[in-house]
Amino acid sequence: MLKRKRRLLRLHLEGNKPSLEGIFLGFEAGHYRLANARLLETGDRSIDLEGEAWVPRERVLHAQVLG
Repeated sequence: MLKRKRRLLRLHLEGNKPSLEGIFLGFEAGHYRLANARLLETGDRSIDLEGEAWVPRERVLHAQVLG
């Protein structure tokens, strides 16, 4: 079985919402799954989120691979 490398992903959301960043775990039930996610606010401020973050695909304008 092929093992997929986990990557750091930044999700830019629709509207004027802050972006989310975390380790991409995959897609499930129409959602991006992120581990160790954090909410990126304006400037250098960010808020760490506990557990997994599930982000609906239809809310994502652009997914940026960071590493």
